[in-house]
Amino acid sequence: MKSENTSNKSTLSSVNIELLKLEFKTKYQQLLNSTRELTERKEALQTAFEEIEDIYNNAPCGYHSLDENAVFVRINDTELRWLGETREGFTGTRKFPDILTEESRQKFYRNYPLFIKSGHLHEEEYWFVRKDGSPVTLLFSAAPQKGSLKKMVCFALDISRYA
Repeated sequence: MKSENTSNKSTLSSVNIELLKLEFKTKYQQLLNSTRELTERKEALQTAFEEIEDIYNNAPCGYHSLDENAVFVRINDTELRWLGETREGFTGTRKFPDILTEESRQKFYRNYPLFIKSGHLHEEEYWFVRKDGSPVTLLFSAAPQKGSLKKMVCFALDISRYA
């Protein structure tokens, strides 16, 4: 009887070990599949991000964001080209009114509080002084950045040839 019991225990142990191996293999395969899926999703998100970044930076119109102090938080390459500027030393340091003509600067200081109050700016002309000193006229529309009434996102068109 003892040998039969020992044999049964041994068989049960072997079966349990095989079941554990199978469960481990299944869990390992699930983990591998999850890892592959996460990698594929990460790559898809990265590709989408790069496409959106390209669209933003190379749009035929200018885009920028200003903080509550009218400092450029972000600006696209199109608008930087119009202004003859580079991103370095511009975003995070330059203020919108600092690159305006005196007349446009006064207009900005009159309109900015109204923008903060109303939340919108629609097709306003501003005259800028490019880095090389030449003028450029841009037509702006703006709205508050989602989730903030103190930050604004702006859309610009170069209308210099029409002004």
